[in-house]
Amino acid sequence: MPSTARLFNTADVVVVLNTVKDAVSGNLIYLKMNKNNMIPDAMDQLQLLNIQSVLVEGGAFLHQSFIKAGIWDEAHVITNKELFVSDGVVAPSLSEQVKLKEITLQNDRIVYFKNQNNSFIHAGTALF
Repeated sequence: MPSTARLFNTADVVVVLNTVKDAVSGNLIYLKMNKNNMIPDAMDQLQLLNIQSVLVEGGAFLHQSFIKAGIWDEAHVITNKELFVSDGVVAPSLSEQVKLKEITLQNDRIVYFKNQNNSFIHAGTALF
């Protein structure tokens, strides 16, 4: 990610999880993670920083990694009824999870899921 990205131009503290370096530069905290154990290591590091809530934004692979590791609390799945993609990546599956509610907002169907088996519930909350 370029250093000129808006994410880095803020007075707020920004934690960058990466596989390259541990460093502090102004408001940026770089935390080096083990690539093979990145998600549990990240949750442990964030807990040490007293970060209690995490919003995970990314693609299917990242989301499925959190689901597989059981490190998530809630998921809000938005599906557009009129959008069809013929060649796309399969979305992560939450079919075995607890559905809290479902609403429709214009052409979007929003389903809220809750993970009742979150082993890291005390370390942090992952939302995606």
